[in-house]
Amino acid sequence: MRTIISNMRTARMAMMFILAMLTTLTVQAAADKTALDAAVSEAETYNSSILESNPKQAEVLTMLINSCKTVLNDADATQEDVDFATKFMNESVNQCKIAVAQANYAAAISEAEEYLATIKENYPAQAEKLNNLINNAKSMEGTSMEVLEFVTQVVTEGLQQIKIEVAQADYAAAIAKAEEYLATIQEKHPEQAEKLTNLINNAKAIESTSVDVLEFFTQVVTEGIKQMQLEIAQADFAAAIADAEAYLATIQETHPEQAQNLTNVINNAKSMEGTSMEVLEFVTQVLTEGLQQMKMEIAHADLAAAIADGEAYMTTIQESNPSVAEVMQMFINAAKQVQADDSYTQADLEFATAFMKELVVQAKEAVTTGVSAARAATSLAAKYYDLQGRRLSQPSRAGVYINNGVKTVIK
Repeated sequence: MRTIISNMRTARMAMMFILAMLTTLTVQAAADKTALDAAVSEAETYNSSILESNPKQAEVLTMLINSCKTVLNDADATQEDVDFATKFMNESVNQCKIAVAQANYAAAISEAEEYLATIKENYPAQAEKLNNLINNAKSMEGTSMEVLEFVTQVVTEGLQQIKIEVAQADYAAAIAKAEEYLATIQEKHPEQAEKLTNLINNAKAIESTSVDVLEFFTQVVTEGIKQMQLEIAQADFAAAIADAEAYLATIQETHPEQAQNLTNVINNAKSMEGTSMEVLEFVTQVLTEGLQQMKMEIAHADLAAAIADGEAYMTTIQESNPSVAEVMQMFINAAKQVQADDSYTQADLEFATAFMKELVVQAKEAVTTGVSAARAATSLAAKYYDLQGRRLSQPSRAGVYINNGVKTVIK
């Protein structure tokens, strides 16, 4: 009986021990993971917010989140394991935030310094402001996360404001340059001037302060000017070719040597068609200056020939008609003065040539009709000639004329 009672007591104690063990297992299985779940969820949310801007920090935090998720998903994890994982997750997020704040701070400083280097020469006022902003921000290095985030925001917003100021300055400069260029082409190139006017007006109509919008319209205006300059260079090039070819037609018979030289120049210039604006402008200038030089040379040669003809005829009448010869000598001297003076233009030289030719005609007429020296002088001196060598009784309008062998300006 005692043995049975003893065994029952032993069995009862064993049962109580088993129940105690089961109770312990039940407590372990019921570890509270609410805080860990919240910590992981917060970490994942934060990780998503920095994935693009701070990929390195996000990569590290992702590994830490996955480690804590292992505990979160472990049914056998003890409360101690859960509490440790929760603390670890929260501290990891905090450390990541500090790392991100430091990285963002360094990136903001670096971006500001890079932009500063691009504006130092052209925008000294904005460069000085940005330099002060950078130096002030650098003095905050090593401070708390909250201070770093604030300084980063100040630098970022300050940089954005300076970019706006620079974009506005570039935009205003592009408009001013376009208007300045417009003034130079309005008379000679009305079609391109009208297009440029429309471009300027459209650009002026914007009211945005966005850097992107301002930079876009600045680029549109700048590229529009370049396109306009190319069109004008092409038009000037074509006009220079046409002018040279037109002049070539007038000298081919009378001046074959110069005509051949000009033909070569024209052909060389034509081979440059379709090249860049700079090349077209250079070729146009060379062609224009070369043509002008040739015109001057021919005008000088023609005047020299006309003077020689006048002197030759004057020599033949010096004994028989000394009075007429004397008058001729006066005008020949005037023509020689035109020939020797570099201030006279091509038109002046051509005018003097025409006058010398007319002088010989008038002298021959005076000799043939036998007029007196006084009448011959009066007849020759009193006549006006226009720049085409046409004789006039009196100028009918303002312009440049030759009277008494002298260049005369009628206003």
